[in-house]
Amino acid sequence: MSDRKTEVWVGVGAGKGHHWAAAIDETGATLWSKKIENDQHHSRGTQPGLPSQEAR
Repeated sequence: MSDRKTEVWVGVGAGKGHHWAAAIDETGATLWSKKIENDQHHSRGTQPGLPSQEAR
């Protein structure tokens, strides 16, 4: 197992109709990018399809 750590940045663009969330690594490569509907599930942190900690 490697001891190398990868730096990851996560950003969220908030909009009226929907939000957009993305994660990139230290090279700028997109690791994850998803449109997130602006609804009650999102605001309560239960949006289906968001990566879990195991996905890291």
